[in-house]
Amino acid sequence: MARRILDFENPAVSAYDNYVPQFLFDSIPVKGLKRPHSLSASKKALWPIWRAFFNMNQGLDNMILQDAYISTISGRCVDFLSWLAVAKGSKPVLELRDPSGNKQEDLKQIESDQKIIQEMIKIDNSVGDPDDETEEYEHTLIEKQRGMFTNALVYGKATNIRIVEGNKYNLVPLHSRDIVYNIVNEKWKLEALHTTLSNEPYTMNNLIYAEYNPENPVYNTLYNGFPFSVRALDSSRTLRRLKGKDFQLIAKKHWTGSSLIAMTRRDGKSDAEALMKKLNAGEIYASEETDPEKAYKIHDIPLKTDSRDLIEMAKYCTNDVISTYGIPTSLFFDESAANMATLLGKLRFFQKVIENEWRSWFAPIWGKQWYQRNFKTHYANDDKEFLSRYRIKCEFEDIDFESDEDKMKAILLLNKIAPLNIEAIGERLGDDNFASKIDPEKQAVQDESFSVTDETGKVSTIDKV
Repeated sequence: MARRILDFENPAVSAYDNYVPQFLFDSIPVKGLKRPHSLSASKKALWPIWRAFFNMNQGLDNMILQDAYISTISGRCVDFLSWLAVAKGSKPVLELRDPSGNKQEDLKQIESDQKIIQEMIKIDNSVGDPDDETEEYEHTLIEKQRGMFTNALVYGKATNIRIVEGNKYNLVPLHSRDIVYNIVNEKWKLEALHTTLSNEPYTMNNLIYAEYNPENPVYNTLYNGFPFSVRALDSSRTLRRLKGKDFQLIAKKHWTGSSLIAMTRRDGKSDAEALMKKLNAGEIYASEETDPEKAYKIHDIPLKTDSRDLIEMAKYCTNDVISTYGIPTSLFFDESAANMATLLGKLRFFQKVIENEWRSWFAPIWGKQWYQRNFKTHYANDDKEFLSRYRIKCEFEDIDFESDEDKMKAILLLNKIAPLNIEAIGERLGDDNFASKIDPEKQAVQDESFSVTDETGKVSTIDKV
């Protein structure tokens, strides 16, 4: 009788292993379904001709996407994109609705009305305000934005419910799984979301709604978006099986080995069944056989121990996932592929090209649905002139990857073109308090070179340009 003697059971197969996301698409007339009470009378009259587009992610679809995000490098890629795209967070920017054509005059006009921006920043800071006297724990606006970006890439869409209580603004995340269908009006514009959280649909004026690739070519997915993470799903799931099951199975099989035990039958009976129920690798056993070496013959069965093909497959899947998200692999691993200079170059290229691609989609969502809406709400009862003069757009502030030495060289080059004032130099250095640090009793260095010490204590010599 032969049987493998192992100290473990084979990994169980779950629905995650064989299920393929279906992404069912359907739309229906919404006649007979509950309509929002907040609709105007004219819109209520048109209700029967509106349509609803069901959430294309079915229950198990969401679980598969969630599992890939949690358990594979695909999730790390999404986090990395979110970190770089949102970066230091958003800032409101005034934009004239009807510019005069004279850039200098337009800039002066915008500069004179910066109090609008200060009011918008106060609203931003009220989300997750650490000085909130209620002492309620809440995430900050930048965390809300990163979460929304992440969910939109993983599930195709992301939603936050906007709640205003006096001067306090709050954003409550609504998971994609809780969205039943999108309600589209007679003009084919998104009007509301029907969810599992409330019998009353949420109208769009109470939501911030983001959908990845809104005008995608997938049939019947209006306002549903498209889960970007699906493009890396096959490699992610293969990698998860390799690391979570195959590698573990092979490691244990290589350690325990596999054997065949040959034994003689006594009185027409065999001890094989009883023996196999007890045997575990690495344990000590006793036998009543007078000559166990003669009664039992153990033959080792050689196993294939070369796992290089699986390792290469894991490397391929890892590279495939990372490249799907457009991220240079040297930013994640394989430091030998780049030194510091080339690594910074790749990171800056990624920041300027790939990151701006994501921002061109994500920033207008926050500009229109957050800043512009807050602008209208804040100045609804007065200062109507501001509303007719300006709109507010959203910009995300970059993470600075330049070294102090690079910044100083750039300042010296700019000074050859036109002398910079102290405020401009401080802005280039990323130091808002640079002007207050200038010692008026000392003269500037006039030598051909000077030294700069960075945060780590490293001293760099910069030649005069």
